[in-house]
Amino acid sequence: MLQDIEKDALVIVTDMHNLILLDAIYHNTLRWWRPHYFEKIDKLVELLEYCNKENIKTQELLQYGKTNKRLRHIVFKKAVNYSDFSHIYFSGISLDQCVAKEYFRIQHPNKTLIKNCTLQESEYCLDIDWCIKNIPFKHGPPFTNLDELEKHVDQFLEANKINWTDI
Repeated sequence: MLQDIEKDALVIVTDMHNLILLDAIYHNTLRWWRPHYFEKIDKLVELLEYCNKENIKTQELLQYGKTNKRLRHIVFKKAVNYSDFSHIYFSGISLDQCVAKEYFRIQHPNKTLIKNCTLQESEYCLDIDWCIKNIPFKHGPPFTNLDELEKHVDQFLEANKINWTDI
């Protein structure tokens, strides 16, 4: 629940850009993936608005494209010292790529991925445990339906021993 996020925590949003819908169009997965996308975006907006209202710090790590227009009203911190925070929460796009990379890059004793605020792209990575093996990821084929995507998400979190929650 939102109220469980500590006031001295940091919420990181990774690569929540507008280009993600173009990916789904390219892979011809938009029909079944689009509702999933909007559900995750709505939950992420709710989380970030709560953080802004409660003065919980948020940081955007953006590598591709421009910030998703649904997030442009959110106030993000620029540079931060991660050790200043009691807990770090991760969200964004794509779970098995950039979000996981940041989750493992940032060293902190208390970190959690917020699963229902994190999108899995419409394609997946090969070597499901690439994070803990510390090897480069490779793109696999696109998912064919939402059940397949959700199964991959659960397997990925377990294979990489990622601490997660829903809010």
